[in-house]
Amino acid sequence: MPLTKPRVALLAFVLSLLMLGSTSLYVYWVVQRQLSLEGRNLCSTSALRVDVTPATAVRLVHEIGGDARAFVDLDDFGIVRAFVAAHPESFAYPHPLGSQTKPLAAHSAVAGNRVGATTIGGSQFVLFGFERFSLVGRLGMGSESLLDRSVLIADEEVFARSGVGGTVVIDGARAVRRLREIAPDVRVAPMAAGASDRTNVDVISPVLIRLGVVGEFLGSVVAGAPMARFVAPWVRSCIVLGVSWRRVLLQVVGTLLMCCLAALAVVLLPVMRVSGRDVAALAPALAVCMVFAASFCASSKAALPW
Repeated sequence: MPLTKPRVALLAFVLSLLMLGSTSLYVYWVVQRQLSLEGRNLCSTSALRVDVTPATAVRLVHEIGGDARAFVDLDDFGIVRAFVAAHPESFAYPHPLGSQTKPLAAHSAVAGNRVGATTIGGSQFVLFGFERFSLVGRLGMGSESLLDRSVLIADEEVFARSGVGGTVVIDGARAVRRLREIAPDVRVAPMAAGASDRTNVDVISPVLIRLGVVGEFLGSVVAGAPMARFVAPWVRSCIVLGVSWRRVLLQVVGTLLMCCLAALAVVLLPVMRVSGRDVAALAPALAVCMVFAASFCASSKAALPW
């Protein structure tokens, strides 16, 4: 075996710490993004008030595509709103951390914790007017949130025939840029920041995330270099004994995979529990493995007699 068991355990432990760090950064980024949406009533900082009819807004959203989405009030208080998006299933609405959510789909809704739901045939529905909409999730990051009484209905027909003053909100970073290209004559205005807007005070999070990513990258690079030096004596011994290069390479790669898989197994359960089984949360952990493997390969050129 290229590495002794204690060194394998040590390397797996270091990798697990790096993976936990990278996945924690991802979860922190998701939480900050959802808190920002919650503080701005589900709108990002790119959102614009657009002076078009709701029916025109539906057409524009589909014409823009990508991350385009739109909102329109269905009451005078902005509590119940209709929602339309080019890809509604991709809209990550704020929800309790660790809970599993269903994506928005046609004729569905999400609602705050204080909004009552009607159970019919084992499924929950939100009633609005004379229609009922399948409840697919709850809004808000905690038991008490700014969205406790809010309702978001994903339905193009409801959106097209409703609206307050014909004014809608179009959101999405790329969507706003695209809107200016395809409809330059449409009057737009930035969303006014309300008292609950949390994005104005969160200037530290982006810096922390960038520093964390740099630290994770450097840590993965540093972790890969010692392994090449640890393996070098074993490889030289194999060469002296006449062991084939294929067998040596398979042993080294197998040990590398064993360390990565052992570390991944350690972080799998807590990451899936905290993220609500969000598979994307494992992407940073896999990135750590890739950087670690690249560092090992680069270091092996000098440490191993290939």
